[in-house]
Formats: sequence, structure tokens, C-alpha cells
Amino acid sequence: VCVLLHECGHIQIFENKGTLNMTDSKSQWSETSRKYKASILIEEVEAWRRGINLSKKLKLSIDIDTIKLNMINAILKYAKWC
Repeated sequence: VCVLLHECGHIQIFENKGTLNMTDSKSQWSETSRKYKASILIEEVEAWRRGINLSKKLKLSIDIDTIKLNMINAILKYAKWC
């Protein structure tokens, strides 16, 4: 459920052309550059934030701390990749 909420956050970013949609910026940089990787990290955090907001909006019974723990674990993997 946590990952699904996160993926819904990505959909919201792309559909709404949100300010943290990094798609256009990423195309400027090599996939191995630190700027590209940082843009991925920014977008991932935003997708998690939107997923948390969606769970609240839908009044899901999932514990927010559980979502946050999943977020932290995922972001740590990305941070290690950066």
C-alpha cells in the first residue's frame, strides 16, 4: 500500500506538472551526473510527500509512521546511489 501511494504521488506530479516535476531538467544532464541523481531524489521525496497527503485525504487506516518508514528506507537507497 505504501509503494502504491508513492506511485500515485508520481502520477500526481506528472499529471499536474507540479513544480517538482524534474522531467525537463533531467533531460539536460547525463544519467551519471550528480545533478541528474539529485533531481531524481527531489522527485522521489515529492512523490512520497504526495502519497502521504493522499492517504490522509482518502482517510486510509494505514499508519502514517509506517508510510514514513517506507519513505525513509527508499530515500536512503537513492541517497546511497547518489
